[in-house]
Amino acid sequence: MFSKKISLLVFTLFLFSSVFAQQETEKFCGYTGNSAWLDWYQRNTGVFQQENGADTSWLYVPVTVHIVGTNSGTGYFDFDQAMRAICEMNDQYAPSYIRFYLMPGDEVRYHNNSDWYNHDWDGGSQMINSVIPGIRNRLNAFIVADPAGNCGYSWKDAIVLKKSCSNAGNSTWARSRPPFVAAPPFQRLGRF
Repeated sequence: MFSKKISLLVFTLFLFSSVFAQQETEKFCGYTGNSAWLDWYQRNTGVFQQENGADTSWLYVPVTVHIVGTNSGTGYFDFDQAMRAICEMNDQYAPSYIRFYLMPGDEVRYHNNSDWYNHDWDGGSQMINSVIPGIRNRLNAFIVADPAGNCGYSWKDAIVLKKSCSNAGNSTWARSRPPFVAAPPFQRLGRF
């Protein structure tokens, strides 16, 4: 009888420790899965490569950077750091033949909005739906203080990035890419 109680206690402790081990304290990425297009692209990357080393298969993606600050105009991410992040993202995507560049004539926009600067999912939806309908056909990169508790996420034609996760050497920009851009080959997608 005593051994059954001990066995039951050990099993119960194991069960609860497994449940609590599954809980995360910080979400690094709001990404939840691959699109059908991305799965196909990753299986068929050779289709886009040319014979004899000819390189005519690059995908060029224009980018508008949206730097979000507070209502009083403070808290902006440094534009030079955003440029460095784009350069690092280009290095990470080079094996996939994808190159990002600033949209000529619409390189950067500054937004004073405290609700966007620190937002939940509804605030992110409001930010994206307020800004991107008039500026399609590009990647819109929003840099904020807190993107719904994540380091970054993508939705529609936008990626939303946390300032503190956008430092030199950080791959948040590459990992937060929208579904229409294939992931770098070194990365298997999932939760980050």
